[in-house]
Amino acid sequence: MATTNIPSFSAAAKAAGVPLQLKTEDVAELGVVTWLEAEPMTIPLPDGSGNSEGFFCKIGDVDGTLYTVFIGGVALTRMLKEIPTPFMAQIVKSGRTWVFSD
Repeated sequence: MATTNIPSFSAAAKAAGVPLQLKTEDVAELGVVTWLEAEPMTIPLPDGSGNSEGFFCKIGDVDGTLYTVFIGGVALTRMLKEIPTPFMAQIVKSGRTWVFSD
């Protein structure tokens, strides 16, 4: 079966308007993005020892590509509870902690 006309997952998702799922580290590499939505969410920890509270966020880069990311860090979630979306910011490391920055 020839695969030359079959799009990659990323291309198919973009064509369908489905945001790509990123890790926090990937979001940091994008630089300043628009934080469009932040929905409170609880997810199970990978080791099964409990749950993590955070936000499932929809973001957009300068080219208009949409992404989603789960934000569970204390400093970021505290800000997402206080600051209404949309806003523009990047995330950077401050010591071991991810924080928002202009």
